[in-house]
Amino acid sequence: MRKEAAEAGFFQTKTVSATKHPRLQILTIEELLNGKKIDMPAAQDIRSFKQAPKAKGKKTKQHELTFGASPDKKSDEVELNPDDTPF
Repeated sequence: MRKEAAEAGFFQTKTVSATKHPRLQILTIEELLNGKKIDMPAAQDIRSFKQAPKAKGKKTKQHELTFGASPDKKSDEVELNPDDTPF
């Protein structure tokens, strides 16, 4: 079984360090309990996507919400009716 795993070849990272790691690794429970780890690239070498650039959009004016008011009245001019409460 280990012979077949060795025949699977190696994976080589595409970073400056270009490290090689076995494609298929077999570890026993005993090896895992003794602290043996999987031979894999460092976390900073594992990148599947490029970082997207920050969006540069237009800056727009944020509109004020006027709850219960008509568009021609300002929010401080709104008259509230106690019967119109949402509760």
